[in-house]
Amino acid sequence: MGTIADTLLHTEATLPRIFFRYDLEFTYHAHAMSKRFIREFGFDETSFSGIVDGRLYYDFLVNKQHDIRYERLALNQDILWRARTEPPDMEFLERMERELGVDTLWRLRDAERWIPHYTHTQVLSAMTLVLKYLEREFAEHRPDAVFGFTTATMYGLACFFMAHRFGIPCFEMTNTRLRERYVIEDQAAGA
Repeated sequence: MGTIADTLLHTEATLPRIFFRYDLEFTYHAHAMSKRFIREFGFDETSFSGIVDGRLYYDFLVNKQHDIRYERLALNQDILWRARTEPPDMEFLERMERELGVDTLWRLRDAERWIPHYTHTQVLSAMTLVLKYLEREFAEHRPDAVFGFTTATMYGLACFFMAHRFGIPCFEMTNTRLRERYVIEDQAAGA
């Protein structure tokens, strides 16, 4: 983890900023990493933002733990819930398909296992809301890196595509079959 921190500390920002994809139980790992970045590398609470998958994990970050006061966290379930009633923005989606450089945004739907009962329109709305959130977040609070865990959701894949569009390095942590061993990969190198 020192190499990642060293890379981030050599950015032009006063304090590096990391956008985490807090993905279910990996939320605890990301929180522990944040504490270590603060303790060992001089990061502060304003260095961390992200999107959380799971209300239990969001509640942990916002209400249960008392080590870090996270200022900007979004909850994936809230975005998906809004997609049930908000209309999609087709012009925005067409622009995103061009700017993200993907053959089809339906890859986002294929990655999302939590909305199989959504209508075609609701899926388009979910894509719209997730991509708009990420575009706004990265434009207004540009992170120096995006850190996630095994990409297997709409917001995870959208986050990777959007970070790539903004030229933000992406790191992904995946657990191995070995006890307490993880692999951290720089996905931007393969993009």
